[in-house]
Amino acid sequence: MRTLTAAVIVLAFAADMPIVLARAPRDDGARGPGLAAPDAGRRRKAVVELAAKRVAPEDAVPALAGMLNDPDAGVRRTAALTLATYGPSAQAAVPMLAAALQDGEPRAAVASAVAIGAIGVPARQAVPALLAALRATDIRLRRASAVALGEIGPAASPAAAELTRSLGDADAPLREAAASALGKIGPGAKDAVPALVRGLEDADEAMRGVAIEAIVNVGPDAGPAIPDLARRLADPSPAIRSRAAQALGAIGPAAAAAAPALAAALAGKDNAPEARRAAALALGAIGTASTGAVPALAAALGDDDDDLRHAAAYAIGDVGPGAVAAVPALIETLDDDDEEVRAEVAFALGAIGPGARDAIPALEEALDDEDATVRKAVAEALGRIRGR
Repeated sequence: MRTLTAAVIVLAFAADMPIVLARAPRDDGARGPGLAAPDAGRRRKAVVELAAKRVAPEDAVPALAGMLNDPDAGVRRTAALTLATYGPSAQAAVPMLAAALQDGEPRAAVASAVAIGAIGVPARQAVPALLAALRATDIRLRRASAVALGEIGPAASPAAAELTRSLGDADAPLREAAASALGKIGPGAKDAVPALVRGLEDADEAMRGVAIEAIVNVGPDAGPAIPDLARRLADPSPAIRSRAAQALGAIGPAAAAAAPALAAALAGKDNAPEARRAAALALGAIGTASTGAVPALAAALGDDDDDLRHAAAYAIGDVGPGAVAAVPALIETLDDDDEEVRAEVAFALGAIGPGARDAIPALEEALDDEDATVRKAVAEALGRIRGR
């Protein structure tokens, strides 16, 4: 429940609104008194008490949903935010929350969008209402609606076109929320790729990062983004360089044209370690088309960074028989200080197959490795090299 509460806070901040959360609901309890009190302050207090007393969802949610029609905007807002603390358990309130997106008091409407986002996937029936709210004049409601659509995920694909248009908005938080939502929709947002590519040129680093994450989630259908992602491998931000490499890896073999740029990113000693690791793994994800990058991967086996050596060996294994040029470097790395690296090196030699026959003597010695996982990988490698 702590995670859910944190998610509600994130949604509220994305909408640029204050939020006060009651304790998360958990156990059965009596319905909070005062919901029909003539004083709005008492009604607000009664709403919060439903969650503070941990009233069970089956009792609290209908009562809170009813309060979304309260004459006081503060009560309506508090009811929506309290529903948010129930997360998916508040699914029964989705129709009322969807209607409340048209509340004439903007903060109450925003609170309803926050609650829909906290409910997440079970709130899919609210997508049409959120789509309409995404076109509202209030920027806070537009931001919160974009975030909520992202929390609904792939089922929000009918909103992908409007979210794509939001990528060109002057408001940076809305652009980021829209890009993030498109990424969470995933392959269903593939038509947004050209607009997401334009987002890679955004002056805001956060937006560039979110655009790349979205492209990663679109996956193999993000092919049109390959040239721009390759250019982002030289972005001033190490985080963006890493994400660009991850996106190319997510596209997979179709990103073969980016292999030279990834090899250069891997070989750059002044590049951030995380960016070099991401480049190595991306080359592995591209697979057999990364043969030309094998020298860079082999050189990375001698790097001081354990994780980079591991990533390089892993990638060489994914390249497979075409990585035969890496065999001498792999043999040298069979006695690496890190057992995970040694195991990955053995696997890579096995993946190369008969072309790694020169490694047989070193592998036979490695059968006595102190680590059981390494010994198993070595035995399997010997079998694959010998064609057994």
